[in-house]
Amino acid sequence: MTYLGFLALFLGIPILILGALARRHPTERRAWMATVALSLIALLYTTPWDNHLVAMGVWGYDPQRVLGITLGWVPLEEYLFFVLQPLLVGLWAMAEGPKPPPPETTGGKGRWGLLIALAVLEISALGVWISGPREGAYLSRILAWGLPPLALQVAVGGDRLWAAREVLARRWAGPTLWLWLADGIAIRAGIWFIRPEFTVGLGLAGLPLEEMVFFALTNLLVANGWTLALDPVVERRIRQAEFRPLRIPSD
Repeated sequence: MTYLGFLALFLGIPILILGALARRHPTERRAWMATVALSLIALLYTTPWDNHLVAMGVWGYDPQRVLGITLGWVPLEEYLFFVLQPLLVGLWAMAEGPKPPPPETTGGKGRWGLLIALAVLEISALGVWISGPREGAYLSRILAWGLPPLALQVAVGGDRLWAAREVLARRWAGPTLWLWLADGIAIRAGIWFIRPEFTVGLGLAGLPLEEMVFFALTNLLVANGWTLALDPVVERRIRQAEFRPLRIPSD
């Protein structure tokens, strides 16, 4: 199987099916705009990080399984993956049908505690990255790259995400389990590979722990972003922040 064939089978076909299911429900135009925007953000944010990993040798791909078009260190198919994964998550959410936003609550449940925990994890991941051990190099880079946008989402609407946790869990779990399965198949087929000397040596059914964390974290970021983009409470908060006048303290 080629990388392009993998994308067609495990992302292209599910996206077409989910797109057809999503069209059966009345869907806000903003939902489609959020899905496209998240795909663009994923492409821009992931490109330099992923190129760094390939250049470092953390992961690689079989040159015989790709088209041979490389931008930087990464094949064209990898950039397509960056775009298609958020589409998969967004369409999965839309295929469920519209869900009313949760009622507005006062305060964020555990928001500051979670932000502190994320900050500690981020500092730890950066510390491992800087200290340079080969074991754990991949995991530290995943966390150092993925935790800042997660912290931003929690800061903006952690209480809203908590209030929508049951719906959010469904939006996250399905695509994550599917991509874990797909990733394991791709690794076993030799489409790409993870060098074990850069991992902690743990995994499940041949799938390295790092890959499980990567897809769990990226799908959470997309599901969170999609949920926040359609939440009128978050939209109001952002508008109020934009138009809040700057107050200069008087002497």
